[in-house]
Amino acid sequence: MIHINNSWFFLFVLVLFASSCNHKYDDTQFPEPDPTESRIEILISDFDGNGLFPDLWNSTNDGSEMTDYDLLPNPDSEQSDTSLYMAGTDKNNNWWVGTALGGDNMGDPFGLPADASKITIQFDLYAVNEYANIEIQLQEADGDVFSWNLGGDGGLSPSVGSWKTFQTVPLSEFNLADFNNGENGDKQLAPDLLANISLALISGNSTGNYTALYLDNVKFVVLETSYVATPTNLCAEAVSQSQIDLSWADNSDNETMFVIERAVADSEFQTLVTLDANASTYSDMGLQSSTSYVYRVQALYYQKQSNYSNVVTKKTLQGQVVTMLLSTFDNDEQGKLPGKWEQTSDVAELAEYGFVVNPLALESTDTVLFMQGTDSDSDWWIGTAIGGNRSAGEVFDLPADANKISIRFDLYAGNATTNLDLQLQEADGDTFVWNFGGDGGYQASEEEWVTYTVPLSDFYLSGFETSGDNVLAPELLSNVSIALISGNVQGNEAIAYINNVKFIISD
Repeated sequence: MIHINNSWFFLFVLVLFASSCNHKYDDTQFPEPDPTESRIEILISDFDGNGLFPDLWNSTNDGSEMTDYDLLPNPDSEQSDTSLYMAGTDKNNNWWVGTALGGDNMGDPFGLPADASKITIQFDLYAVNEYANIEIQLQEADGDVFSWNLGGDGGLSPSVGSWKTFQTVPLSEFNLADFNNGENGDKQLAPDLLANISLALISGNSTGNYTALYLDNVKFVVLETSYVATPTNLCAEAVSQSQIDLSWADNSDNETMFVIERAVADSEFQTLVTLDANASTYSDMGLQSSTSYVYRVQALYYQKQSNYSNVVTKKTLQGQVVTMLLSTFDNDEQGKLPGKWEQTSDVAELAEYGFVVNPLALESTDTVLFMQGTDSDSDWWIGTAIGGNRSAGEVFDLPADANKISIRFDLYAGNATTNLDLQLQEADGDTFVWNFGGDGGYQASEEEWVTYTVPLSDFYLSGFETSGDNVLAPELLSNVSIALISGNVQGNEAIAYINNVKFIISD
């Protein structure tokens, strides 16, 4: 397995159950492809924030000879990107004007393959005048520097006033430089040790000239003839309601990354995560309980892809649900708010309020909360059923994570313009609300009881009773109120039957 830049590498340490894989993947159903030569491009920089060195490169010059150095708009007016601009005069007649340094001379290796004969460098150059020339310098992590000169070694000339794409000789034909190696290296070009690249501005093929040019889209080009072996024996184990652990066999020795893809139900596969080389395990967390997920894995060597692994499907464990009853509105005194809820109204608009027999169960003794009234002053609100003491009630003892709590209730409407506000009061004085029609987008049924479930995370701070810290804290909730609202239009009558109000808590 190959070693990649440490800054790109991260390790997943997972504990896998012995039962996580009870089958052996059959490699014969996915034969490996025949090795074919393919071109792989590894971007060094496009000077637009992408590549191995995405930022503006550091610059050096010979006696301040490089007078202009910056990222500038592309000189071709039809292009909208930026390019590296370098300009100056070789005043001391030593050819060299200045250098753009891609990174740290002793940086981590790029992770290139070892065969220098299969690698070249490609770049775009726009010459401002006829003396524009460039030298590419490659620094190894051991201190050696190797170079290639566009005009001298390549015998090539840029195009004045237009872009031209050049490709160097293979890296195996670069020359050992007589500077910056400090006698530390072995004087042998090893692409797998290359850690930096520099671009030196040269005064054409003669000394003493003014030269200026633009550079863009510098990249390594690798001609690769091997294939990437398929990862096999992909296994999955559900370890909780929200986590599935994956493991697979890493059969390739040239991959630069692994890609895990995931699908749910009948959906298409989507990329879940990209992992560094040598990875063979992953934990997929934050999942829904009792839900089936489908996985497959692929190895990549830059753009070259392996076949997909076998496909596995695994269902997360069923989550435990706890119900905290607030009220059934019966006489059995059950729930956190068992009593006859206090009523308030807006100038006596709440004409009818009480506890009546379930209107859809004629022989039942089940009682429900009944509210009826008309919004005569056109302020939406008709009246409210208050479960308990708003300010001095005891907290319900809910967990602190609002994402794990919902409030559930049954509703049957006496007319089409019925609407409700649910209001949650905290012991610190804050109130949070959610509107049945406006926030939920619901229309109450006039034919049957319907159960609704609302996550506490959907509630928001009200415009009244905000003396607390204005942050929803379920562990501070001490009361619930239900406000009768006149539909989605002011001035209407509303008729509501409500039953079985409770909190639903998932772990």
